[in-house]
This record gives sequence, structure tokens and C-alpha cells, in this order.
Amino acid sequence: MDELFTPEDDRKISSGLLKFFAIFSTIIGIGILVFYIHEVSKSHSMPQNGEILNLTNFGAFGDFIAGAVGTFFSLAGFFMLFLTLKDQRDNFHRERLESNFFEMIKIHRDNVSEMQFSYYENKKSKVIVEKRKVFRIIFKQFKDAWNELDHIFEKSDISDIYENLYLNKIQSNKVIAEREIDLKEFAKVDIIYSIIFFGLSGEDKQTIINLFENKYKRNFMNTVLNFASLKPRRDSSRWIQWRTISELVEKEKIFDNILKKRTGENNGLNTHFFIQKDDKSIPFESFYPDDYYKYYGGHQFRLGHYFRHIYQTVKFIDKEGHLSFDEKYSYIKILRGQLSNYEQIIFFLNSLSEVGRTWELLKESQPEKETTKNQHLITNYKLIKNIPNQYIADSINLLNYYPNVEYEVIHPT
Repeated sequence: MDELFTPEDDRKISSGLLKFFAIFSTIIGIGILVFYIHEVSKSHSMPQNGEILNLTNFGAFGDFIAGAVGTFFSLAGFFMLFLTLKDQRDNFHRERLESNFFEMIKIHRDNVSEMQFSYYENKKSKVIVEKRKVFRIIFKQFKDAWNELDHIFEKSDISDIYENLYLNKIQSNKVIAEREIDLKEFAKVDIIYSIIFFGLSGEDKQTIINLFENKYKRNFMNTVLNFASLKPRRDSSRWIQWRTISELVEKEKIFDNILKKRTGENNGLNTHFFIQKDDKSIPFESFYPDDYYKYYGGHQFRLGHYFRHIYQTVKFIDKEGHLSFDEKYSYIKILRGQLSNYEQIIFFLNSLSEVGRTWELLKESQPEKETTKNQHLITNYKLIKNIPNQYIADSINLLNYYPNVEYEVIHPT
């Protein structure tokens, strides 16, 4: 823990002190009463054989007892009253907290229920998915991009990807170093998820470039973004051409030529080639105009407020001083129970990206600074506990990034 006492500890201590002083005051009052009754009984006795009771003496004794003993009893009553009011205030705070929390859960459900995404399985067959099924499609797009852009990362060194200063900062981060995170894969997840999140329109590409300014090298980013932009949406007239090229062994060279043709780097490039089919050579012209809707259109308007709301909900409970950690975990467990497996997978990928690394791995704008264990929200609350597979997109190992999460079906070897 970062502090000697947590707010929960302070609350327990203050309640304990109030109870102690109330009991202590009562015991002192009773002790004084017993002591003086015992002392008075030595020199005084009740009237016998017609004797008259000395009301003056007994009245004075009663006044003394009321003044001395009554003060301690009143003090004990004050402490108990204060403790009762404090408990009532705490109960009111708890009721208000629960009301706000469950309202946040309702908003989360509404966010999911409002999600909708339409795509084309072919040029004419339009499919509409809703609610949690949207996350499965988003993950499929991530896997597609992961495989399609793999060759660019494969042939690049880490120094080709990162700006030197940013690389030095991230390498000095203790959390990254202790978990031995592969920084090349880390960058690949970050960049590809950003493509899926923001999309690849001209404006969206510029947003990504600005986001990664002074982090990844501009030439490398342009290469990745331009190559990913070659893929048209399935209802585009360019789809057949893209799919045909992507099935060829020399696809990377052809796509590279298309990009060069598009930028005018070499207008003399040959954009015609032949496809072998049924022992015949069929002439084919590759496309190069950038006049189609991109396959990776982006999901920012779906995922942006979705993740912001989840983050605010977790932080709302995490910073609550009136709750013990076990109580906090119980509340956030309710939230985690609302997340499907695909939601947790996208949540995991989001947490590795620039827009979500503050969940645990890096401090915003300070990549060299270590996050404390109290700030490890994903690990502390096991927010990705229910992901069923250790490897995401067949190669991203969950345990490399969050080794201390007690996964439901995944166990470290």
C-alpha cells in the first residue's frame, strides 16, 4: 500500500475509539458510584427503630452522585450518539454509492444494447449485427489486419519503428521491464488497434499520425497506414481486385507497386499482370485510385464512450474510501460479469494501445514512470479474468502482459 492507513482503516479506528471512550466513561461512572456507596455505607446506615432519615445529608450525597457519576454517563451517551450518527451517515453514503454504481451498470448495458454495425459479406449481401455481437466483428477485423500487416513488422527492426527517445523511456519503465514485454509486438498491437479504432479515412489517418508523433517513426507509420488503406470495403467495385491480388504469392510486391503508382513515385510502373487459372494466363490490371470506402472504417464512435464509461465506473469504486478492497472487488466483479468474452478481448487489446495503457501499464505522457500496484486496475480487479484463450490472434500471449491475473481457464506453466 502507498499509505500507512487507508481511509477504511481510519474509519475503523475512529469507530473503535468512540466505542472505547463510551465504554470507558460508563465503567468510570459505575466505578465512582460503587466506590462512594461503599464509603458512605461505612459511616451511615438506614434509620432504624423510629429514627428520622437525614434528608439533607442524603440529598447532598445524591447531588454529588448525580454531578460526578452523571457526567460520565452523559459523556458515554454523547459518544454513543456520535457513533450512531456516524453509522447513519456511513449507511446513507453506502446507499447513495450503490445507487450511483447500479445506475452506471445500467448505462453500460444501454451502451452495449445501442451498438450496431453493418458490413457486407459480398457486394450485395449486407449483414447487420447488434449488441455484443459487434465485438466479435471488431475482433475479426483486428485479426485480419494483424495478419495482413505482419510482413511489414516482420521485416522491420525495433529501431525502424520507435523514435529513439520514446524507446529509451519505455525501456526504462520497471513494469515493462519486469514483465519482459516484447516492445516490437507491443507497438504492433498499439498501431493495429489504433487502425481498427480510428479507421483509415484521410482525416482518421492524420489523427493516428498526430497521436503517435514522437513515438513511432513517421515513415514507418505511413507505410503501415498506406498498406492497410489498400483494402476496400466488400461492397466496393475494387474488392474483387484487392482479393485477387491478396491471394497471389507476389502480393506484397504488387501492392507496393500500387502505392508507388498512387503517389506518382514511378508512373512508369507496370500495373498489368497475369493470373494463372486452369492452365490459362488471364490478364489482370491492379487498381490504384484511392476512390473507395476503406475496409477499416473505424469504431471510435462505438468504443470511445464505451471504454470511457467503464474506466469511470471502475475508478468510481476504486477511489471510494468507505469501502474495503474486498468490497470494492465485489462491486467491480458485478461490472466484469456484464462483459462477454469478446468484450474482454477487445478490452485487453485496448489496454495495450495508446488510448488505454493508463489502465495499468504506463502513465499518461510519462512512459518512463512506473505505475504502482494500487494503479494496476486490470490485475487488481481481474478485469480480463474470463478470456478463454491464452493467445489472442494466435500469437499475443496474455500472460506476457498481465501475468498476475488469476484467469478462469488459463494457468501459467
